[in-house]
Amino acid sequence: MRSLWPPVVLAPLAALMLAACGTATPVMSTADSQDDRSATESRSEGPAAFTRADAHAFSAFPLYWLGGSFDRLPLTAITRRNDAAIAGQDVRADYVGFVYGDCVATDETGCPPPLEVQVWPACQRALADYALTPTGDPVPHRMTRVRGVPAASFEQGLRLELYTEDVTVVIFGLVKQSVLRAAAALHAANGLASDRATLPQPVRGAMRGHLRCAT
Repeated sequence: MRSLWPPVVLAPLAALMLAACGTATPVMSTADSQDDRSATESRSEGPAAFTRADAHAFSAFPLYWLGGSFDRLPLTAITRRNDAAIAGQDVRADYVGFVYGDCVATDETGCPPPLEVQVWPACQRALADYALTPTGDPVPHRMTRVRGVPAASFEQGLRLELYTEDVTVVIFGLVKQSVLRAAAALHAANGLASDRATLPQPVRGAMRGHLRCAT
């Protein structure tokens, strides 16, 4: 089992969330862009711009989103992050993100958007990967079930993770109730995902961090 603690996973995830703010990331496209260029799948640091067509055609793993808007928040950006592997680290940033709403940064550190849905392959991000310390102390969280699948609530409900099939769906928000409503509203963004009210159960070994990514 991989044991990852904040310098490897949790701190970078916070940085990724801040990077989602449209005011601070010129590499992002607005989700309503009519640009028909294919987004790159090369492995490099930082998020790459994705279009809706790219997301719908994506075939690496199931994708879930909230459509063109949610709770009066428009879909403002879609990103694909697919970093190169780093020697000595078991995981790398590998996700598709759907950003809803925008924010106004008050300083150079940026700001988080009102809501974001990130979908990661479970081989890169699973519940068992999180550790608060190098010795493996667990990160505080509350286990629950959402849409019929195991889920974990972090940060007083401002981050919710759903574990379905071979992916981890991560919902970041600024309001707990908005995060819960988003989980209830998730639906398929590509042909690999499910539109059923009850999501497919996680595959064996997914939540324990036993899956290995294809090279």
